[in-house]
Amino acid sequence: MNKKSIHFLKKTLRVLLWCVVSIVALLLLLTILIQVPSIQNFAKDKAIAYLHKKIKTKVSLDRIAIKFPKEVVLEGFYFEDQKKDTLLSGKRLEVDVDLFKLVSNELEINSISLENVKANISRNKNGVFNFDYIIKAFESKEKKPKDPDSKPFKISVVEVNLDNVKFNFKDNFSKNDIRVNVTHFDTKFKKFDLDKMDFNIPNINLNGLKLVLNQDVVERIAVVSVKTVDTISKRKDFKLKLGKISLSNIDISYDNKDSKLDSGIRLGNLELSVNEIDLNQHFWILTLSN
Repeated sequence: MNKKSIHFLKKTLRVLLWCVVSIVALLLLLTILIQVPSIQNFAKDKAIAYLHKKIKTKVSLDRIAIKFPKEVVLEGFYFEDQKKDTLLSGKRLEVDVDLFKLVSNELEINSISLENVKANISRNKNGVFNFDYIIKAFESKEKKPKDPDSKPFKISVVEVNLDNVKFNFKDNFSKNDIRVNVTHFDTKFKKFDLDKMDFNIPNINLNGLKLVLNQDVVERIAVVSVKTVDTISKRKDFKLKLGKISLSNIDISYDNKDSKLDSGIRLGNLELSVNEIDLNQHFWILTLSN
């Protein structure tokens, strides 16, 4: 190899090395900048402005904190529906998610926590939900053909924590009125596989549940929902394994004006140990302790 070739090779290696170092430095700079509060607030304001322009309803967010590449925290978030009523609001949403895996069609949620969150969902007589306009705003007008080589999107969840969560569902289509208040709920999934329908939940803790279900008539959608759940549970590949379930301060009431059935259940403290579940044979073996 002559001197010119060696010189050219050295120069090429220097350029390649400079490019690699520059890319790494840029990524490190972006990683640092995205964790600076002023940069995060700038990104937050831009995102809120974009959402407001896109869905044309009020959206607000007090603070966003990103600890790249895993943790995302939203504080003081608010979404308004087209009737200017609260669609979703909350004090804090914290998600520990592997952002790098999103590139490979994987959503790995290590933990998700909600604090002081309220959601109001409604459906009119025509079967239209009050959040449908958001879905339509982000729908692509052009229908792209599916890529046969594309990987399916995988979702996994490890830990869920809820504190002071309220959910209201007013359904004028099926004449259902559901109100759910949860004081505290936490659980950890040992296995969460949607593709194989395989779930393992060793511990569930629920403290403080207020559930109110009012029905005016025998509604149609509930029958469909029950059939859907029943169909899923009868799948041969569907597996559900439960361990210890701790329930306290449970208050459930049900009122059906059509059948004139008014009932409910209240529990102070109840500990369950699920020894065996066979969904296909429809039986559970439980150990109860009060």
